[in-house]
Amino acid sequence: MVSSDLSGNTVLYSTLRTADTISTWVRHHSSERPDSVAIVCGDQEISYGELWETVNATAAGLVSEGIGPGDIVAIQLPNSVEFLVAYLAICRIGAIVQMLHMPYRQRELRYLLTDSGARAAICLGEFKDYKPSEWFREIRDTELKELSIIVVGNPDHDMCSFSELLTSNEPLLVDPPTADTNFVLLYTSGTTSDPKGVMHRYEGFLGNAAVAASELEFGTHSRTLCLAAYTHLYGLFTVNLSLSVGATLVVMPAFDPDIFQKFLSDHKPTAIFAAPAHFAGAIESGELRKEVFESAELVCLSGSAVPEPLAREIEDLLDDGVVIQLWGMTELQAGSYGRPSDSPDLRLTSAGKPSPGTEFRVVNDDNRPVSTGEEGHLQVRGPSVFEEYLNKPDETQLAFEDDGWFLTGDLAVLGNDEALKITGRAKEIINRGGVKYNPLEVEEVLSGYVEIAQCAIAPVRDQVLGEIACIYVVTAAGTEVTLEKVCDYLANSGIAKYKWPERLKVINEMPMTPTNKVARARLESATIDKSECG
Repeated sequence: MVSSDLSGNTVLYSTLRTADTISTWVRHHSSERPDSVAIVCGDQEISYGELWETVNATAAGLVSEGIGPGDIVAIQLPNSVEFLVAYLAICRIGAIVQMLHMPYRQRELRYLLTDSGARAAICLGEFKDYKPSEWFREIRDTELKELSIIVVGNPDHDMCSFSELLTSNEPLLVDPPTADTNFVLLYTSGTTSDPKGVMHRYEGFLGNAAVAASELEFGTHSRTLCLAAYTHLYGLFTVNLSLSVGATLVVMPAFDPDIFQKFLSDHKPTAIFAAPAHFAGAIESGELRKEVFESAELVCLSGSAVPEPLAREIEDLLDDGVVIQLWGMTELQAGSYGRPSDSPDLRLTSAGKPSPGTEFRVVNDDNRPVSTGEEGHLQVRGPSVFEEYLNKPDETQLAFEDDGWFLTGDLAVLGNDEALKITGRAKEIINRGGVKYNPLEVEEVLSGYVEIAQCAIAPVRDQVLGEIACIYVVTAAGTEVTLEKVCDYLANSGIAKYKWPERLKVINEMPMTPTNKVARARLESATIDKSECG
């Protein structure tokens, strides 16, 4: 475990914090500036006064459903007004928000909900060609008998309608939470196939967001557009960042490159948070028009490696704005980022300097600090760093040094100017356009596919997404395995589509280490019988 008092910058961090909880932030803005716009979603605009009223009514509805302080309420919703209201209402009653990403299917949802012991789940009744609410019902009927299912859309008879929470007419008698209570539960992939739960208190996460707002020069004039999902750490950070100062959240439910430029022209965000993949295709084709970025003061790139030429080309589109990069983790939110006042070289070639209160050190394999400019293992400590993995005390102990430094698993270089450059990672995580996942889970599922004798999944470079997954397969005798068959098997097994491999290589023999583990570094050079791309 690590305590915030290990950081020499904790006092600075505390003095920069503007409020203690999400509820106190929104209540303050609704009182001081009730007519200011809090949310823009399509043609809908919601003021801070209206938002606070809606949040309190929804919170009362949650209480009427038997949900109270300390209960875990999972959300699986796209970026939307409903997501933001649900997030704030859950926080209002002192419950804990568990984030579930939209691509998750039955397998992922079952593990995450049973691991957390969620009391309720808020989901869509229908999405594309399937019904997420039916998955939650199956989990309730087989695993979590007391799970309340709250549906945005048309609920079945044994579920609650999200819109009906507003009509409960029950008085809200629950006291707002305090800064030292838990409020959000995120899950991150690790070196094992099971995701790890990371619980955060208000004082750590919101303090980190509030100081970022100051460092990034945010104010009430700011209009924040995040192209990443709010259920992801990056997206949630932009929500917290904006609410800390009473900025406007500009909501794009899902990134669509075909309407992106029109969206920018119509809604005029001042700050755009994105992954490199959101821009890469349009930059490469030369389709982006300079005039649609006339309102942009800041473009932040994060989630995967940022090619310097891409960063420079985006900044060339900004008349009065700058491009910065950000590095963060589920375990600590925003660890470092560029500042608008930083030199172009620092902003465009690094992940910036540590956030206030955060400390870095880079060590060698013997845990000794390396010289400035030398690559090593990145460690971090500070007031926003989590304390422990949920239900995993052994993994918690392995994640920290005795003196409180958290082992990030990333390889990095620190410059003389304290700028952080992430150079790789020790873990075998695949980072597809900023969405990270552990391929071991997929490999375990495919171990039941009788036509595969052995398989291993590893990242390969991709110009748009940074990395995509390639599956290396040794087939069972007398069988033929194709990429289409593999993806069909994963679909039927309930694995989210973004985890499906996009390339397949059939190899003669799986390269192995002396300890009988797959030598992933030698996969690319294995003898190939057949190759397919999705």
